[in-house]
Amino acid sequence: MQEQPQEPGTNPHANQSIRRPRILVTDDGGAEAASILNQTMPKTPIVLLTLYKDVLGSALASAVGVKAIIDKTDGLDKLVACVRSLLDGCKTIPL
Repeated sequence: MQEQPQEPGTNPHANQSIRRPRILVTDDGGAEAASILNQTMPKTPIVLLTLYKDVLGSALASAVGVKAIIDKTDGLDKLVACVRSLLDGCKTIPL
């Protein structure tokens, strides 16, 4: 059985509730991406994975809603610990 074509501009999922992520981990894109994500989902913690931790700066990161910056060279264990802490209710990880 073929599906009926959707009318342009209609959303077949419009009546379903939207599920938001509990945490966002973004790679690159820096402050601009974090700012956009923070505007879209202000209550969702953002973790930024980067090779440029020193360049970005903690003041700028905090201003755009980043709760933690993890240097890619720090390894997976640090990222996992950070995500667990944020999911457990820690508001911010020291930048």
